[in-house]
Amino acid sequence: MNDVTQSDTRNKKIPIAEAWALVAYADRINHGEYIKFPEFDSETGNVKRKPNRELINDQVDVMGFRSVTAEDRAQGERFAEHFQGLVFDALSGKMIEVRMVGGEFLLMTEENTQSECAA
Repeated sequence: MNDVTQSDTRNKKIPIAEAWALVAYADRINHGEYIKFPEFDSETGNVKRKPNRELINDQVDVMGFRSVTAEDRAQGERFAEHFQGLVFDALSGKMIEVRMVGGEFLLMTEENTQSECAA
């Protein structure tokens, strides 16, 4: 992607609900994995999987959100609620850290950290 397109994407303002829908869209396309760099087919050299950022930029700059589904929007709302809860826990001092365990985010608090140490 060229610098002009990247610059255009960075300067576009979109509603937060649309941003979360785009995150859910990229998550769906890449089967729940965060892809940071393109993955290439070893036989053909073609791009097998695009980075999440590139998928999102394509939707914003080229596709006009055409590939974002109602389910992506619903999942985006769930993502937003989940992370808003983490922010509130962090601000209230309840959260110690967030870990990724088996593809799921796990909120570590003083309570479950102590039980983890006792196990």
